[in-house]
Amino acid sequence: MWNNAQTGLFLGFLFLLFLPLPAQDEARKDFIVEAKIRTSQGDTLNCNILYINQYNLQFSLTETDTSGNYIRHYSPRDLSGFTYSISEEINEFTSMTNPDDMGRIFLRKVYEGKYTIYQYLEIDRASSVLSFLASYYIWDDKWLKPAITKQFELESLLYHFSDCQELEYKIKTGEYGLGNIVEILQEYENCELTDEYEYFYE
Repeated sequence: MWNNAQTGLFLGFLFLLFLPLPAQDEARKDFIVEAKIRTSQGDTLNCNILYINQYNLQFSLTETDTSGNYIRHYSPRDLSGFTYSISEEINEFTSMTNPDDMGRIFLRKVYEGKYTIYQYLEIDRASSVLSFLASYYIWDDKWLKPAITKQFELESLLYHFSDCQELEYKIKTGEYGLGNIVEILQEYENCELTDEYEYFYE
């Protein structure tokens, strides 16, 4: 039985395996992005990496030359993290021990402040097309469980943020949901945890 990492790598590279060799080279070039990797020793290096999707990058990093030829492979134990940008969006991954007993993986940093939010993607096996479900983990010198997920969106948001009554109101009335996770945490960090406010909702 494959684990999530093996399944993702298989799906990500399947199309490359069955292309004719010249087409493989051309296809691979389309998935090369510039990145900065941070070694476990604290060094920062510029390199090219093979990008399939963020799911694959949670488990491994493949360094290539500009033509997509393999140079070396990094696991989350080899690096403290890496950064790359696509369409001007900067994506930063950090090597972390996942709270759900998945071992050390690369998690994408979504927000950093007093608390830090990390995103983990998993394959949506209920979908007929390849798609992913996101889970969000909050770090405050340790993992604050449970994860915030779409399946338990209301429950998990309220578990973490209901001691801020303004946020509790916005979450319960649907003004804030999983798509507002950054705004929620920013407001929570600035929220005065007080009993002065009372909100009424159906």
